[in-house]
Amino acid sequence: MLVGEKHHCTFCGLNGTLMQFRSKSPQKIVDEIESMIERHQVLDLIMVDNIIDSGYFKTVLPLIADRGWDLRVHYEVKSNLRAAEIEVLRQAGVVHVQPGIESLVSPVLKIMDKGVTGIQNIRTLRDCESRGLTVSWNWLYGFPEESPEDYTAVLSQLPALVHLQPPAGASRILLERFSPYFEKPALGFPERTTAAAYRHVYALGEDELRDMVYLFDTAPAGLPEDLARTLNSQLREWTDAYTDSSLCWTEQADALLIEDRRTGWPEAVHRISAPEQIRAYRELEYGRSVPALRQHLAELGYAVTTEYLAEWLSELAGHGLVFEERGRWIALATATQPVKVMV
Repeated sequence: MLVGEKHHCTFCGLNGTLMQFRSKSPQKIVDEIESMIERHQVLDLIMVDNIIDSGYFKTVLPLIADRGWDLRVHYEVKSNLRAAEIEVLRQAGVVHVQPGIESLVSPVLKIMDKGVTGIQNIRTLRDCESRGLTVSWNWLYGFPEESPEDYTAVLSQLPALVHLQPPAGASRILLERFSPYFEKPALGFPERTTAAAYRHVYALGEDELRDMVYLFDTAPAGLPEDLARTLNSQLREWTDAYTDSSLCWTEQADALLIEDRRTGWPEAVHRISAPEQIRAYRELEYGRSVPALRQHLAELGYAVTTEYLAEWLSELAGHGLVFEERGRWIALATATQPVKVMV
């Protein structure tokens, strides 16, 4: 299965010669899995699709779950997964996913043409953590038009995310053949030479190499090196803190309790008992702006002002219980405390 027909990420050169989305029929997928299980007596499966067919959440995955196989499956998925979809994945034996998260900075995600926001990516990380799915992702930077100011709000809040699965690292993008950046030099990389590594393999001139290689060297764009070092340093701290960190909520008859055991934060149990705040925190699981949150509460019979909500959200942010970017807020606590696995 191929990816990029609808949203071709500006940096990605995958499937350059065939961008049309293709998908096998649900029954064919299930039959092939059953055949491989019987032939090889192995229950660990790595799906090689670039991305899961969204229709499989209603077809293939429920069929697999119904078979009762004790599978351990890897799938590449979009990063705007809903909690219900993550639950379907888990029931089908999917334990490892590779979402195309790439960044938590919305303006940079827009430059990439990812079709998602930073808040949506955080929601996926949180909900995968709740369901015990291991997540693999990388943080990419170096995009033309990105600026240090884009990163300010996100970097200041990264310590609040240490209970969620960190990226494997951060790296500057490379110019790939077939990518929009390669095909359209005006997008930001007009000067390019074949990647230096090829010269250690092929005794060919630049003109000959240019016709055959996949990667090209360019002048650095976007994030300056000093801020890139800061980003990498913070991500290393996130990685070091992850295995010993948790932030979980439990529901009582008259309150929500949020138990904070994150590295770098005071051990605490935060109690939310006001009925409108309980409902508001549950609404924040989806990511809401203050006006949208007030409207949702009003529809449920809770008359609160935007000033009241803004003050309350600021209090939660002081404890690192919510994340805010570009006017949208999301709750960070997970529904369970899964076993920590690093890959």
